Amino acid sequence: MAGHYLSLAIASHASDRQSSPITGHASISSLPLSLKRCKTSVPTYLYHPKENKVSRILQLSGEQHPFVGFKEHFRLLGYLAMNQELSPLYRPSVTHSSVNSEHDILEIVGILAIPHNGAITFPEVYQKRGTYDGAFMLAINSEFSRPNVLGEPSLVWPINSLTDCIRFNQPQFPDGFPPPAIVETMPFAHGFMPPARPAAIEATPFQQVLQLPAPAATDQEFETAFSSSVPPSVDASWPDYDHDHFGTTTGSENHYENSVADGFQENSIASSHHTMFTNALVGNAHLPPPTVVFHEHIVWKGEDTALASDFRSDITDSLRYTRWNRPLFLTKCLYLGSLWIGLANPWDLPERDYRMLVTNCFLSAVDLSETTIQELHDNPLIVTSDSSGHKTSIGWKILRLTFSTHIVNRTSEMRKVIRGCIVFQTGFSGDTEYEKNAKVDYYYALLNSDRRDHVQRGIIEIAELQLFIELVWFALLQPIIGLTNDNSRGRIADLFPEEVRNNEVLGIGVVATLMTLVYQTLHQWRTPKMKGRQHTKTYSIMMYALSGMYDNLDQFPRFRDAVRKLPFVSAANVFPIDPKNLGPKYRAGAPPRLLEHIEPITEVNHNMLSLPNAAFIAIRSQRDNLQACTSCFEDVT
Repeated sequence: MAGHYLSLAIASHASDRQSSPITGHASISSLPLSLKRCKTSVPTYLYHPKENKVSRILQLSGEQHPFVGFKEHFRLLGYLAMNQELSPLYRPSVTHSSVNSEHDILEIVGILAIPHNGAITFPEVYQKRGTYDGAFMLAINSEFSRPNVLGEPSLVWPINSLTDCIRFNQPQFPDGFPPPAIVETMPFAHGFMPPARPAAIEATPFQQVLQLPAPAATDQEFETAFSSSVPPSVDASWPDYDHDHFGTTTGSENHYENSVADGFQENSIASSHHTMFTNALVGNAHLPPPTVVFHEHIVWKGEDTALASDFRSDITDSLRYTRWNRPLFLTKCLYLGSLWIGLANPWDLPERDYRMLVTNCFLSAVDLSETTIQELHDNPLIVTSDSSGHKTSIGWKILRLTFSTHIVNRTSEMRKVIRGCIVFQTGFSGDTEYEKNAKVDYYYALLNSDRRDHVQRGIIEIAELQLFIELVWFALLQPIIGLTNDNSRGRIADLFPEEVRNNEVLGIGVVATLMTLVYQTLHQWRTPKMKGRQHTKTYSIMMYALSGMYDNLDQFPRFRDAVRKLPFVSAANVFPIDPKNLGPKYRAGAPPRLLEHIEPITEVNHNMLSLPNAAFIAIRSQRDNLQACTSCFEDVT
């Protein structure tokens, strides 16, 4: 009980000096010599319901964490603002006192928004009642608010908006102490159709998961968020035709009412807000609580060594008919699908996040394959070299390296599909090179514009093209052999039905990702080559422009109709375009398909919980939310 005794020691010493209930200001030098060997770099505070006091826990130099010796369970109450610091504040999980008794001596300054385990948590920031200890937080401008634990409105500060002069002390146990149990993953008993979970998940007041989409962006918000995230449009003049389609500009010749060309800062609050809330827009809010998984064979630290191309080929040849084949194939499909639906920005994925995403997809694939990590480890893949016949035994630590170029190769193929739609007669433009180049310039100028309404206009018109239908098909809806248990055909979209078809329309993350690829392809097509937006910023701008459209679909009827039809795309609605020859895929014994052979998309009444033409149901919110323990990647940035 050493930790418990030491925490109360501060309170008793403070009461001897007749200080306030907040005793974190107690000087370490005033304590007995036996207590001076404490860790003071990361303050951790504890609220005592019985005494109605807050004290700072003393952590001695030999103790692993502040809660050594405690036998109670504690939950994170929020953060205490003091001395330009935000420090974790805990309280006992079980108490007979009033649930909100801490508000007798503490008052809420505001709310933080912190990414945690793939979601957003909203812990309160407290200060001592009647003081201005948290005034430094109020100096940070915030354009966002939400109800606090008392149901009152409070300002919300994204964690990235904290200034350099504010020290944020991360809690050692964000999920409470003792931390949740870590379990080894177990196989599903029901394959691709696990039992349904409750629709609502209870959350503690300070760890609420964002469940509502972000509000529609106003012109001013768009300007603040993205005005200098990209260079001003280069050669953004409109072609002679259809230039009246966009209305008129106001002000001086180069100024627009909704310009996004002024005043953006890389670490602005709006930019942080967009980055943090993207996942909520594409479906993370409805996931079950995470099950943290630790296994020695999924630890991924240090530098990776690239695989030789011939060894990659040998691995591919050796996988067939082995127990590793299905889990690895599913991992790749889950990985690609996660990026296509917008769970991460494919063009801004730090190494640590990349490793976590691939590993989490592997954990889900292992479950869906009804096996375990240990079983796979006990049966390594035997790779036979085509050239020498040499046999090598490998497992996940080598197989995961095959993902390093997967997204690069796949996005390259998708851009070739787009180029094929420009080259071939798909209705993109007229037949001549001049007409093709003019239409490329037209759409590029729209998407590259500093005006939000022009970006949205480009999105609307491109979403109606056969080009976009082909792209959705290639990315998510084309059947692939090997996704289902019986090795029959399935689609990547069937692994993410809620995110691909959300509220009866194609999901926002899908559209943002594919529109970014369209922008990249149009930029590469143009001559002479000119500087365009960075891919990371293009994706963010697409997401931001789309959020306003998705929140007000009835104001964009053409776009609404297009994204409502796209989940219903089938083989009858595509050529499909072959990325190898930039034209329709060759069908043995059949003449080449022409545009007049393509049937219009047919919508039918359909169950919103699954996708039209689905080969199976694998609803993400009904799967175990398996997440690798962060300690598996702790030395990687």
